[in-house]
Amino acid sequence: MTPPRDESCACDADPVNQSAGARRRLSRGSSRKVLGTTGSKRVTRGDAPLWSACVRRSHLATLLVGVFWAAGPSTSARGDSIKIGGRVTFDGHRLPPGRKVRAVIARDFPGLGGVPDAETTVDAAGRFVFNRPAPGLYWLAAYVDDDADHTFSPGREIMGYATTNPVPIGDGRNQFNATIDLSPIQVTLVTRFQPAQGNASARRVIESLRVVPLNPHTGKFLADAEVIVSNHKLELAPEGNAFLYAPDPPETVQGRYLVEVLHPVFGRSARKHAIAPRAFGAVPEARIEGQKVVWASPPWANVSLLRPVRADGAQMPERPARSPADLVGLGAVTAVRVRVGRVDVQHAGDVTLAVGETTLTTAPDKAQGVHAAPAASASPPPAPAASSPAPEAASTQGREAAREGSALDPPAAPNRPHVVAPRPLSHPPASPPSSY
Repeated sequence: MTPPRDESCACDADPVNQSAGARRRLSRGSSRKVLGTTGSKRVTRGDAPLWSACVRRSHLATLLVGVFWAAGPSTSARGDSIKIGGRVTFDGHRLPPGRKVRAVIARDFPGLGGVPDAETTVDAAGRFVFNRPAPGLYWLAAYVDDDADHTFSPGREIMGYATTNPVPIGDGRNQFNATIDLSPIQVTLVTRFQPAQGNASARRVIESLRVVPLNPHTGKFLADAEVIVSNHKLELAPEGNAFLYAPDPPETVQGRYLVEVLHPVFGRSARKHAIAPRAFGAVPEARIEGQKVVWASPPWANVSLLRPVRADGAQMPERPARSPADLVGLGAVTAVRVRVGRVDVQHAGDVTLAVGETTLTTAPDKAQGVHAAPAASASPPPAPAASSPAPEAASTQGREAAREGSALDPPAAPNRPHVVAPRPLSHPPASPPSSY
């Protein structure tokens, strides 16, 4: 005996369970022929619209149940689906055969000393992928590893950045794909916000414009290239590994700079790069609290740089930092320059850095209150008052220590690509810092 069915819905007349005779009667077009039976209820052609809608809903529900059953637990919850990938091109074309290309991701901008968090090999077709990175913001870049040292070295190797940087991943966005174009010409423009002083109003000034042309076949620096910026021919930097434009005193920035590079390896025509400075910049709010430097970053900022100056006058390398930054192990520090700004990638190897800066100083006799390892006989430094920062921490704006040994200067040695060598000073620097 057939068990009784619920008669509340005509969709129980499943066409799979219909007899062949019922389906034939429907095909003949009879207006009241029986389509099927549901227990004691007859489903006729007049009920066909309701019956069809119910059948469609039933099939859709079955499909959704099957999809969720096959998917199993949420992949987002496990993090298995988090990926950063894309494709790499070389100067607008496919990767040349035989060149080793690698891609990197870094939480701090790698062009200013940030150390990559992960690295992967780019295949011959230019594809790469980073599987399951931790959620966060990453800078995405690639480079040609001609010297096979597996080290990302801006200014010494052909490289390029993703134009969308930094890359947000996680928190609902589990995959990101980008195209990175490797460029043999790298342009870096640094501008600084200069606050109002006396009768002079606030303005943005150009601090440096650095151009690095590399041989697209070998990756070697082209010292015999001709580089022109807005009709002004550039000379080699003192280090001899870049063409530098650094007006002294700094001049007000222009709305656009046209960089032209001439060399036989690029053909008869000049390679042209147009770069425009960004209108970002403000003096950061910073202070020294005991052995730490604390500062605030505006919402538009995506990079912070720190440079301590020791009592012997040695300016330490400028490196990316996050507030609060610890000065432990740096010796007697008499000043700390804090820069907060924004990096924008405009094309492949062309980046702009717009910053504002402040320099925190301490009195000479109070310098030991900042260093981390006082002698055993020395009394500990007095704790700052709870209502205000330490009295010796005073904020001053200006250009002291702003130009010497910039983070954009070349590395000191090939095996230390992220350590920046300061220019010669009157006093030799002491041992390098541990971290800051």
